[in-house]
Formats: sequence, C-alpha cells, structure tokens
Amino acid sequence: MRSQHGVALIVALIILVPLTLIAVVVMQSSGQDLKMAGSAANFRQAEHRLEGIIEAAVQSN
Repeated sequence: MRSQHGVALIVALIILVPLTLIAVVVMQSSGQDLKMAGSAANFRQAEHRLEGIIEAAVQSN
C-alpha cells in the first residue's frame, strides 16, 4: 500500500509537468500576439492620421 502512494505521486508529476509547460508556452504566445495586434492598430491609426493631413494639405492648395 505504501509503495502505491509513491507511484501515484510520480504518475501525477509526469502528467502535470508537461501540462504546465504547455500552459506557459500558450500564455507567452498569446502575449506576443497581443503585442503584435497593438502594433498593427497603432500603425493603422498613424496611417489614417497621415492620410488626413495629406488630404487637408491638398484641399488647402
């Protein structure tokens, strides 16, 4: 009976360690995706501002 508790602990660790590593990788990946999405949104906003400035300059001439 005593040795079964040790085996259960080892099996639990064998299952939990890879799951934890997978969770960490997924979290890091999603963080990078959020940063890229934010950068793309900032780029689009700057592009729209520039288009507005160009349009205003063309209309004023």
